[in-house]
Amino acid sequence: MKLLRFYAAVALIALASTQATAQDFDKGLAAYQAGDYQTAFKEWAPLFEEDFILAQYKLGLINDCFGALQDKAEAVSEALRLYRLAADQGHAVAQSNLGSMYDQGLGVPQDDAEAVKWYRLAADQGFAAAQAGLGLHIWNGEGLKQDDIKGLMWLIVADANGLAIQEDIVSISTTMSQDAIATAHALASMCMNSGYKNCGD
Repeated sequence: MKLLRFYAAVALIALASTQATAQDFDKGLAAYQAGDYQTAFKEWAPLFEEDFILAQYKLGLINDCFGALQDKAEAVSEALRLYRLAADQGHAVAQSNLGSMYDQGLGVPQDDAEAVKWYRLAADQGFAAAQAGLGLHIWNGEGLKQDDIKGLMWLIVADANGLAIQEDIVSISTTMSQDAIATAHALASMCMNSGYKNCGD
């Protein structure tokens, strides 16, 4: 899974790179493939400080997944910084990853309210993993008011957007009435049809 995420990151970084930076990117890629993560990080880092939203996210992902820096705490801190740069500029996957870091207390104090904030920003852009994270927080009442129907609604939306969680939805909904389940499905349809502007708020 990590290898697949890395290759996806490399492909997207390559697209984000301009002709002028292609040589630096190639040097970083060669270093990475040779197992020299320090050099790869040093070659790629300057490419991502120039307000390339996608590139900032991808370097954060590489740092998060592979600990490009020798010190794991430093790698997590750098991933957090780069995710925040991209998240603040509206990158949905970076927002979701930042939410996950707050959710797990990875590199930051664990904070459900902050996790919900970032999950919601990404969920409103249609990112399924964030929609599921938001749904679970609502379902469990973590970081916001507990609500079975809205929690299930977000899980249904996440499933419809490609996150295969149908078994989880069935398991969670066993404690709910058929009317509540039908309401959650109706809200999910309304949410998706509105482009995530009308999601039961």
